[in-house]
Amino acid sequence: MNDSTIESMLRRAPVPCPPAALLYRLHADVRVSTAKTNVRESSFLHLLQRWWPVISCLVIGVTMASGKFTAIAKLRHENESLRAPTAQIDNLRQKNAEYQQLTATVSEVKRLEANYSELQALKADAARLRLAIAEGEKVKADNQRLLSELRLPPDALGQGLFSKAKSARCINTLKRIVVAARIWATENNKDVFPSSFIAMKDELSTPKILVCSSDEGKIAAPDWEGFTEANNSYEMLSPGVSELEPQVVYVRCRVHGHVAMVDGSVQASKRSVSVVQKDGQWILLEQNEN
Repeated sequence: MNDSTIESMLRRAPVPCPPAALLYRLHADVRVSTAKTNVRESSFLHLLQRWWPVISCLVIGVTMASGKFTAIAKLRHENESLRAPTAQIDNLRQKNAEYQQLTATVSEVKRLEANYSELQALKADAARLRLAIAEGEKVKADNQRLLSELRLPPDALGQGLFSKAKSARCINTLKRIVVAARIWATENNKDVFPSSFIAMKDELSTPKILVCSSDEGKIAAPDWEGFTEANNSYEMLSPGVSELEPQVVYVRCRVHGHVAMVDGSVQASKRSVSVVQKDGQWILLEQNEN
């Protein structure tokens, strides 16, 4: 129901009319003085008696019209009050749609971030695997070469050549140890090497490689549960050393004196080079150095 409909309904209301006996009662109530009165007063009373019905009708009409306008204003106010919640509902619906769209966008961003993190982790894993495969192929080639040499009897090679083959095998073992240490540091997101052989047992695979072929006083442990220093020919001089110290000696063979450096290289034992501790670090020192 709109404003024009309400106003037309109010305008169709019956027009009030004065009672039929109103004029008679008014005449009966008016006292006419028989005494001599002032002409001006008589004239006023005469006019009042004449126009009183009209004035009464006007007063009644104005009162009713005022009531009509008051009712119309009240209805208009109520109509506006009803329209306001409708506008608020539409506003809330629009805000809810915007919120749902924003929530969907945030969810999509989170999903993309998770996918990106997984992709970066896969790339890191792939890099570690490529490094391990490359080192594994190198170690495999060295093993094949050493095995081919060791298959020959000592009398055919000569005692010196046989000892050289064992020394080369020891160098190869040191390479495997330092590669395992670097893989351990990469997989654990650290910039330091492991502090023991047990810590990188998964990278070394077996404790049997920790017995040098020239160390006849050591027996290889069948598994890591039974591994002790009695089953180890290699000395870890710098446990937990930082990768940022490439000149530091990490592991040394107790039999040959070969050393594995933090930078991944293996240095064969030489008479002109000694392994010394300087400023708390194990390094290689030429004999002519101070």
